[in-house]
Amino acid sequence: METSLEKWIGKQVLADMAGKRSIEGIVIEAGADLLVMQDRERFVYMPLAHVQRVRESLGGGEAEASAPAYGGEVASMEGMLKAAEGRYVELQVGGSVLEGFVTAVKPDYLQIYTPLYPGLSVALKHLKWLVPYPMAYEPYPSAEVGASAKDAARRQRLAESFRGQVKLAEGRLALLNVGGPAEIVGMVRQAGGGMVEIGDANGESAYYLLDHLKSLYMPPL
Repeated sequence: METSLEKWIGKQVLADMAGKRSIEGIVIEAGADLLVMQDRERFVYMPLAHVQRVRESLGGGEAEASAPAYGGEVASMEGMLKAAEGRYVELQVGGSVLEGFVTAVKPDYLQIYTPLYPGLSVALKHLKWLVPYPMAYEPYPSAEVGASAKDAARRQRLAESFRGQVKLAEGRLALLNVGGPAEIVGMVRQAGGGMVEIGDANGESAYYLLDHLKSLYMPPL
């Protein structure tokens, strides 16, 4: 059964996202929970949960598209995440753009590796788009990042849920909402009941709703 968005396949459109962001490009695929667009040389995979409106762009109509970045039809969140594992990607999460190797895919979060944050957990509910880089892409001049990512993935203890991952951070220094305007640094004192208690450098506590946390990084012990 065709989805209503399938009528835009092959057309130049504007996709308006939550947070007053828009992406212009050619619609490649349209699934029940995912929209795939080509923006110049980039393929943008957007969960429909964050797409508010799709409209034909000025001078739109039929357009010529290239083959999708994953080399085949990936028109669902599940398919996109499966294809992303092991790849270097760009993620738009909340108000920040993150890049790294996807080292693990869990039911509601991704684990990515970067030299700065070797083990960053990203909540999928806040993922606005994902852009995969070519398979052979080497993001850093020193060429051992890919191997380091695999080693890091094997060493890390990961929970099956993002809330469980925050729970693992109890008693640890952590960085939350990495790179965004609401970035938080402090000691995770307690997590549960939908809340997390963070202690700052002055010993004072603040309480945050777990559903509003977008990412979590725990420095190695």
